[in-house]
Amino acid sequence: MPLAEETGSPVSQVRAYVGPHIGREDYEVSPELAARFSAEFGPEVIWGERNLDLGAAVKAALMGAGVPSGSIACYGASTASATREVLLVPGRARSCGRHGALAVMPEE
Repeated sequence: MPLAEETGSPVSQVRAYVGPHIGREDYEVSPELAARFSAEFGPEVIWGERNLDLGAAVKAALMGAGVPSGSIACYGASTASATREVLLVPGRARSCGRHGALAVMPEE
């Protein structure tokens, strides 16, 4: 994991938070895209027949990089259907293209 390499920190000490995103119940994709995500991140990222669980895909990628499962928290509400709860991302259900990241290094 590049962040851990750059800082000299072991990946086992990384804590990750997967922020607001479209939820699996609201994100139906083509069979081809579902197959690609399933092949890349495992079958658990597909919910039902064709709904994509982006949170599960991000978690699988982090775990694949060595971040412990218990060190990953994932926001639970879907930005597409829980617009009242998702105040951090106003209007997200109507537009796209925004994302962000935050890294914090505690002083020792």
